[in-house]
Order: sequence, then structure tokens, then C-alpha cells
Amino acid sequence: MRVFGNLVDVRPGEGGLVLRSTITLFGLIAAHTLLETARDTLFLTRLPPERLTWVYAALAAFALLVGRLNTRFVRNFGRRNALVFTLFTAAYGSVVLYLVPQTPLTFYALYVFSGLLGSVMVVQFWMFTGRMFTVAQSKRLFGLVAAGGVLGAVAGAGAAVPVVSRLPVELLLLAAAGLFLATAMVLTTVRVDDAGVPVGGAGGSGLAQGLALFRDNPYLTRLALLVAVSTGAVLATDYLFKSVAAARLAPAELGSFFAQFYAGLNAVALAVQLLVAQALVRRTGVIVAFSLLPFLLLLGTAGTALTGGAMLAVLATKGADGALRHSLHRICSELLWLPVPDEVRTQSKVFIDTVVVRGTQALTAALLLGATTMAAGRPGVLAVVIAVLAMAWLMLAMGLRKPYLELFRSALQANRAIPTDDGVRLDLDSVEVVIEAMSSRDPARAIAAIDLLVSSGRSRLIPALVLYHESPEVLQKALEAIATPERSDWLPLAARLLEHDEQPVRFAALRALARVGHRTSIEGRLLDISPAVRAHAAYWLAESHPEPPEQQPEVQAMLQMTGDAGAHAQVGLLEAIAAEGRQRWAEVVMQAATNPDPRVSAAATRAMAQVRDERFIPFLIGQLRFREGRATVREAIVQLGAPALEALERALRHPDTDPRVRRHVPRTLSRFGTQAAADVLAEQLAFETDGAVRYKVLRGLGRMVMEHPVQVDRAALEAQTRLNLVEHFRLAGLRVALVAAPPASAAALRVHALLVGLLGDKVEQALERAFRLLQIVHRQEDLRLAFQASTAQDRQTRAQAMEFLDALTLDASDPALRELLRLAVDDLPWPDRVARAQTWAGAPAAGSAEVMKALTRDGDAAMRTIAQHYARLASQPTLHPVSGEVSHAG
Repeated sequence: MRVFGNLVDVRPGEGGLVLRSTITLFGLIAAHTLLETARDTLFLTRLPPERLTWVYAALAAFALLVGRLNTRFVRNFGRRNALVFTLFTAAYGSVVLYLVPQTPLTFYALYVFSGLLGSVMVVQFWMFTGRMFTVAQSKRLFGLVAAGGVLGAVAGAGAAVPVVSRLPVELLLLAAAGLFLATAMVLTTVRVDDAGVPVGGAGGSGLAQGLALFRDNPYLTRLALLVAVSTGAVLATDYLFKSVAAARLAPAELGSFFAQFYAGLNAVALAVQLLVAQALVRRTGVIVAFSLLPFLLLLGTAGTALTGGAMLAVLATKGADGALRHSLHRICSELLWLPVPDEVRTQSKVFIDTVVVRGTQALTAALLLGATTMAAGRPGVLAVVIAVLAMAWLMLAMGLRKPYLELFRSALQANRAIPTDDGVRLDLDSVEVVIEAMSSRDPARAIAAIDLLVSSGRSRLIPALVLYHESPEVLQKALEAIATPERSDWLPLAARLLEHDEQPVRFAALRALARVGHRTSIEGRLLDISPAVRAHAAYWLAESHPEPPEQQPEVQAMLQMTGDAGAHAQVGLLEAIAAEGRQRWAEVVMQAATNPDPRVSAAATRAMAQVRDERFIPFLIGQLRFREGRATVREAIVQLGAPALEALERALRHPDTDPRVRRHVPRTLSRFGTQAAADVLAEQLAFETDGAVRYKVLRGLGRMVMEHPVQVDRAALEAQTRLNLVEHFRLAGLRVALVAAPPASAAALRVHALLVGLLGDKVEQALERAFRLLQIVHRQEDLRLAFQASTAQDRQTRAQAMEFLDALTLDASDPALRELLRLAVDDLPWPDRVARAQTWAGAPAAGSAEVMKALTRDGDAAMRTIAQHYARLASQPTLHPVSGEVSHAG
């Protein structure tokens, strides 16, 4: 039951996506299995098996080309859309192949079409699911999703059995088409926003670059040789199986035979994957388990050669391949890549999957073609060739043990993280290397070894003697890993660490002993020289009592301490509360938060993020006024959910909110990433009068739209964009008029230049706000480049930006938006642009007096002050009335 428990760890909110993903892979594989059954049956009943070598070679060449094009296609079209399109293409192609006349060319096309679909669709599916799930989710859920694919293979082969036994085998093409179509329809119900998300390509590893990787790394060279030999052996086994089946069975029996054999084979593969593979790897080690498949192929082909190609021996050989290659052998293959550094692993796997695999397939196909041409393709001869390849495969696999372990040692020596998967456990040889690394004096290496054993489910193998390590960091990590009620060998060593010089070690020892009920040891620490250690002891003593913690005398003693010692004690208490996150401590956190010491306030904020009580909300919102620790405050607020969001909305809407708090509310709201938060920010844009807050709202909403699949009112945002463009041209008109009337006096001229520069900044800021609003509407575009181009000096660059924006806003709800954007980006002189914009922005200021009247009444206090000063200094007669108004107002 443990295996199935690991497979079905589906958490709230994940069920719908997991179900649709599993159904998609189930339908995809089931339909492809139907197609493969039809392909093999039709090909081998109408054409000699020797022609398989032709399609093997063609398939290798086409797969190499299509694999490279597929990455570009997915990148440009979107992951889900690409898979939906491929499924529709598969359905359409299957129907066409059913309808066209059955000629040899049709059967060749069917074989290549089916093979390409198998490689392309599976790659697209995992690209698509990789976008829907995080890395942590993938580790938990991909086992279940992958099992859907194996079940699909079983179901597809099982469904083909009654069809081929009673109906024409060609009908499997229509059945596959229908299933492809149904799967595509299911896929369209999955919402995923993959616009603008880069998709890794295979094009980065050229031949020279790939060869350089292997030349410098003998372990990679061995892996490449292994893949090459195994690919050739598997392809030759497939040819042996199909050629013998075609020779020994009547054409009318082939369809039923393939359907029944594939159904049984896929059922066995599913059982091996679920029940055998992981246990075998744990018991025998990765190298021995990896060697099982070539060993069975060697036995099967030896039997085939000795019996002159007996059908039973051939079936056993193919059965071993089908049952193990996609289950046990796949798990072992992934384990062999674990100690390879990430950057090297990515490049080398791409090279192997393309150049090595496809090249080997083409070479094997050519050799098989030559063998059949020279009448050397008899089953006995082929079996000997496969046996030789299997022997080479087995020897290469057994020779991997030493370099595999050496690479593990190197990884630990370099303190490099080694990835592990929840469904794959380290073998015993690797565990020995890891335990050896724990004795290292290098703390990072020892910690890496502990982490690796814990993540691979082998924490019981961590020796208690590691608690003698000289590094405090190693001691803390070890206490966390081995302190369990199931073992007692660590207890006396942990009690010894209560006297350790380092406070964090004493904290960790207290936590470990408290969790197994060692109350006496904890009580002794109430007299520790460190106030923080005493606070940790008070926390764990209170945890052992059912009464509320705030009523415990040890806790009250910590809260009533004053001065520097009191701050240290309360910080220690709050750190212990934050580490455990129990809500029963909410009242204690509230009391500690009243301490004005910034160290205590920061610790209280961290504790609030873990304890999560609605009573914390007012305190946390007030803490937004302090720059230091603001990120932690925001994290704590988000953890409190809807009540915190409502409180933030009230703070944003209320004019009496402390401005130092209010201007940081929009970015805090954006951290929620929910539709409700997006709606609050979008509504605030329409009536916010404070320029600084409005800009924060705009940035917060823009961040939300780029990071979360929230929806916005396009028409409303386009209306806001137009208002900012109108403001852009209004300010530009003021600037044009001010530049046209310079003052006479030197003093006024200096203030005049300051005003002109300030207006220029405001003109650009209004345009930037318009572009930020457009970015929210068109989230799939990168409008930062368009904004930079729109202010460039190069006319060609500005012209390109103009054409891009004109095409982008072609379907805008307000035609005036396009015209204003075109004018904003145009390289016309400013006076001409302002004049042309007056249809939408209003008539520009007519003279210096009107300009100064507008500036002295501007909403920006700095602008008003400078304009008023300039009006007093100006000597032009036209400014005297304004100056008089200013003097009177003063």
C-alpha cells in the first residue's frame, strides 16, 4: 500500500488538473497504441518484413528533424495549443490514411507517421504538464500521471483485441482518430497561461559542442556508449520479433496476435513499474538492476540462436524488452544521471537523445538492410548479433559501478546538490558513499550527505555519532534528521549538546529532546546563562501543558523581562513560536509585539507569518511604514488570506490612512495573486488622486498580471491609457509654451530651466504610465522595449515602435487611443504633435500667463512651489497678473 500511497498524494486544489492530465495521457497513449497495432498488422501483412529496415532509417532521419522543429513550434504556438494541434493532426492523418487507397506507399507513410507522433506527442505532453505543475508538485504527482499513460497502453491494446478478431484491422485507424479527437477536446478544458514562457530547445548542443562534453568526461562517454549499444539492441530485437511473427503466422492472425501480445506486455510493464522496480533497485543497487534487461536479452537471444529462431524464445526476448525498458530500466537510467552536474546533464542528455539515439537507429537500420540484402537476416543470425550487443551492453553497465560512485564522491566533495525524486531511492552502494561523506570535516559536505539520506528515505542510516561533529551547522542538521521516537541512541549525545557553546545548537537540542518528552532536561535550561535559551526552554515546557501558553509562569517571566536581556528573551521565544507555527501562541505573539524594540517587532512579524491569526492584521499593516523587514511583513499579511485583503482594501480606500503605510498597500495587495486583489487595484486606478499611490497601484497590478492568471477589464484600462496620453500632451503643451517664452532676468532664467526640466520629466512619466497600462492589457508582449524605442533619437527605431503599437492597438475599444499613441511616438517636433493632439487632449495653453496659471494650480506641491517662485521673478508683463494672484494668495 505504500507504493500506492506515494502515487496518490493529491492535495486540495490539485485534483482537477491531475485528473485532466492523467486522462489526456491515457487517451493519447491508448490512441497511439491502437494506431501502432494497426500499423504493425497492415505493414507486415502487405509487405515483407525486410522493408522494416527502410522505415527504421526514414523514421530516425525524420525524428531528428522534427525534434528540432517541435521545440520552435511549442515556443511560438504555446504548450497546450501545440499539443491540441498535434492531436487534431493525428486524428486527421489517421482518417486520411484510412480513406486513401492501400498501396505500399500508404503503409510506409503509416509507419513513419505513427513513429513521429509517438515521439512528438509525448514530448509536448510533458512540456505542457511541466508548465502546469511546480517542481514540488511534479515530484508528487507525475508518478500518478505517468501511470495513466501505462494504463492507456493496456487499454488501447486490450480494446484492439476484439476489433481485429471480428472486424477489418483498418477500423483501428478510425478508432484511434476518434480517441485522439476526444483527448484534444478534454485538453481544451485545461486553462494554462504559457504566453511568453520560454521553452528549452534542443538546438543548443551542436555536434562539436556535444563531442567536447564527452571528450572531457569519461563517465558521459560510457553513458553515450551504453545508450548507443542499447538502442541498437532494442531496435534489432524489434525487427527480430516482427519478422519472425510475419514469417510464422498467417496474415489473418497477425492483427489479433499483436493486439493480445501488446495488451499482455503493457499489463506486465505496469505491474513491474508499480510493484517491482523500486524495491529491486533498493535491494540490489542501481547497477545490478540496470543490468537485468541486457542480461535477459542475452538469455533470450541465446535461446533463439540455439533453437534456430523458435517463436517462444523470440517472444521471451521481446517480452523482456517490453516489460522492463519503460519501467525498471527507465528508473535506473535516471538514477545514473543523478551525480552529473545540472548544466552538464541538460546539454549531454539533449546530445544523446538526438545525435546518439537517432544516429544509432539510422546505422542499425542500414546494417539490418544490408543483412537482409545478403540473406544474413535469418533469426539465428540476428539473435547472435543481438546477443553480442547485449553482452557489450551488460559489460558496459557492470563497468559503470566504480565511476558512478566516484562521481557521487566528487559531487559531495564539491558540496553540489544531488537531485532526488520521491519515487526513486538510492541504492546501497551510493548510501555507503554518502555515509562516508558525513565524517568529513567540511560542514557543507557533511550536511549535503545528511540531506541526501533524508530526501531518499534513509534517515535511519545516519549514525548518532555524527552528534560529535565539530561544526554547529552539522549538529543542527543532524539533530533535525535523527531525533525521532523510534530510536534512542541519540538521546545521551543530544543531552550533552545542551551545554554547547553555540546557542543555535542548544536550541536544536532542546527541540529534539522536547519532542520525545525529556522534560527534566528542558527544565534545567530555565537557568541557562542565555535569555534566548531560557525562552526556548519556556516554550517547550509550555507546549507540554494543555493550558494556554500565556497563562504559563515561565512564559510570563519571559514577556515581563525588560532591557536588552528582555529583548533577547522575547526574540528567542518568538523564534521558537515561528519554528513550530502553533496557533495557540497567538496571544503571546500579540503581547510580545507591544515591545517597541525593533528586534522584537521583526521577530513578532516572522512569528505572525507562521501562526496566522486575524488579530495580527492591524499590527502588520502598520508595520508597512518601515522599510526594513517589509518583505517579511507582506509575506505574513498574505498568509492571513481574505480578512487581510479586506483590511488592506479599507486602508487603501480610506483617506486618513497614514501615507507612509498607504503607499505600500498596492504592492502588498499584488502579492496575493488573486482575482479579488486584482479587482481592488484595478478599481483604485480609476479614482486615485495621489500620484505616488497611483503609480504604486499601477506597478502592483502590472506585476500581478505578469505573474498570475488574473483577468482585467480591458476597456477600462484602455480608457485609463487614453487619460494618461491626454495628460501627456497637456503637459507637453505647457512645456512647449514655456520654452517659447524665456524670461529676461538671469535669476528667472534659472528657475525657468528647472520648470522646463520638471515638465519634461512629467511628460515622460505620463507616457510611461500609459505604456504600463498597455502592458497589463497585452501581457504576452514586452512593451518595455517599445517604450524605450518610442523615446529613442533614431528615427527608424521610433518608426518601428509606431508600427508595432499601431498593430497592437488595432482592436482597441477607443480609436482615439491609437491616434494618441501614434502622435506620442512620432518624430514630429513637439509643437506640431501638441497641435495635432488637441482634437483629443484639448487646446494647448495660449501664452505664458495661461501656462503659469495652470502650473501654480498643479496637483504636485513641488511644481506649484517652483511655479509660484518663477511667477514672482518673471519680468514679462503677461506674467504680472499671475504674480499678483500668487502674492495675494500668499
